[in-house]
Amino acid sequence: KSGGAIVSFAVKGGKPEAWKVVDNCRRLSITATLGDVKTTNTHPATTTHGRISAEARATAGIGDGLLRIAVGLEAVQDLQTDLERGLAQL
Repeated sequence: KSGGAIVSFAVKGGKPEAWKVVDNCRRLSITATLGDVKTTNTHPATTTHGRISAEARATAGIGDGLLRIAVGLEAVQDLQTDLERGLAQL
């Protein structure tokens, strides 16, 4: 009935900890694109913004711990459970 949302947050510990979250989620698809009907999980520093310098990323607020989730059509509880699984690895 309405469009999805994009949620961004940073995890402490930079890239290694961010990838722990990504790797341990099962429903959130790992991708560098937006606009799918399924929820996607992106690590911008190594995907969408991986080709720009670390300095330019920092200026834009894209740290190594940043994750971006584009919410799809799945049940909210399923997404919450999956993200909790990923975050539990920190």
